[in-house]
Amino acid sequence: MDEQMIGQTVYGANGEELGTVKEVRGEYFKVDASMQPDYWLRADSCQTSGGRLVVMDNAERWENLDTAGDTTATYERETRAHHTGTGREQMTGESEETLRLREERLRVGKEREQAGEVQLGKRVTERTETVEVPVREERVVVERRPVNERVAGGEITETDRTIEVPVERERVRAEKEAVVTEEVGVRKDVTERTQPVEANLRKEELVVEGEGELVEGGRNLNARDETYQRERTQR
Repeated sequence: MDEQMIGQTVYGANGEELGTVKEVRGEYFKVDASMQPDYWLRADSCQTSGGRLVVMDNAERWENLDTAGDTTATYERETRAHHTGTGREQMTGESEETLRLREERLRVGKEREQAGEVQLGKRVTERTETVEVPVREERVVVERRPVNERVAGGEITETDRTIEVPVERERVRAEKEAVVTEEVGVRKDVTERTQPVEANLRKEELVVEGEGELVEGGRNLNARDETYQRERTQR
């Protein structure tokens, strides 16, 4: 066996996923089984098929590597049932075995991701504005007044004398200038909300078959009634 196999998925002969390779020791490797205790297998009890590590149906499994291949051990294991993922032990003598119950617990983590983008820019629009501007202009007013005076010399002579009166007026000149009318600031606020996370979790429960005593806290939970307990005590 090669330690590079650690982490490789192990399959049963029926294609069921049994677990992953957790540890390799010589010709044995440990399977990290899902929802059941880990166990050891011999390398020659497996074969590679289609790139998969497949365990043969008659493969023997050991929870302790020290008992692997020992046919004189104080107990022997039956082949584990694939439909339940559990196994049975035939115990002899006064040996004590333990069965660990496991359960799945939900562990939630968070990671940051970009949820969107906001872009701010400027564009130029155009409008027509009309302003009423008062302007002044000059005009010539000619007034005629009757006069009765004698002319010196007594005669009227020709003259080229004319009067020129300049006339002015105001003209509107339009100019444009740019001024700042508004300032826009950009910042980010962090808000918090609660998002539900749902997952199906599995839990191992103890199943006791037969009339064995299930003792918890000094109390036999399998006892039928008080009379039954007294009869068993007097035996």
